[in-house]
Amino acid sequence: MIHCQSVSKSFQSGDSKIQVLHDVNLTVDTGEFIMIMGPSGCGKTTLLSILAGILKPDDGICTINNISINTIGIEKLLEFRAKNVGFIFQSFNLIPALTVIQNICLPLLVNNQERQIALTQAKHILEMVGLQGKEEVFPQSLSGGQQQRVAVARALVHKPKLLICDEPTSALDHKMGNTIVSLLKELNQSLGMTCVIVTHDQRITPFADRIILMDDGKIIENKT
Repeated sequence: MIHCQSVSKSFQSGDSKIQVLHDVNLTVDTGEFIMIMGPSGCGKTTLLSILAGILKPDDGICTINNISINTIGIEKLLEFRAKNVGFIFQSFNLIPALTVIQNICLPLLVNNQERQIALTQAKHILEMVGLQGKEEVFPQSLSGGQQQRVAVARALVHKPKLLICDEPTSALDHKMGNTIVSLLKELNQSLGMTCVIVTHDQRITPFADRIILMDDGKIIENKT
């Protein structure tokens, strides 16, 4: 599913160049449920963004299902992401002008799903995350935990082959966090969906097939 070889990434800050990822090597098999952990600022979110095709590495190779993130054209990359990748952002990234149900429908409509079918699927996934009755509410009217659950529903609604999650339980209490990660694990097992999760939440680590530890832009340990 995922193969990264010697991946490096830096960002320019004024006159300085900040190296965020250093020669990262990572392989994730189809259907794996892995968690990436490490201190803040160690490069976890940057690595996720490269895996999702949001960022391109400066050096190295990153492929998803044998498609090179480095070299694929932007139109094909956008099409690939829309069909195959779900991303749960730490900052939610919900669209304020759209209602909850409209936000969740968006990945389906982008993939040219018929509107009524999209609505039916969106309502089903909304119920799975415990937010039935919130269909016509706008995101700014929701609590942080509720917004996070909408973000989870939006990422799952099109049943992606690859789900990438940046701190999916950070705004949730322990009970709801367990409920959401249990849902992710259930879909991982029933659909063969590959899951890559960045987290600081030690309580959810028992769900992982493998835990990857990062520090200072490098993978320092793989634990199974």
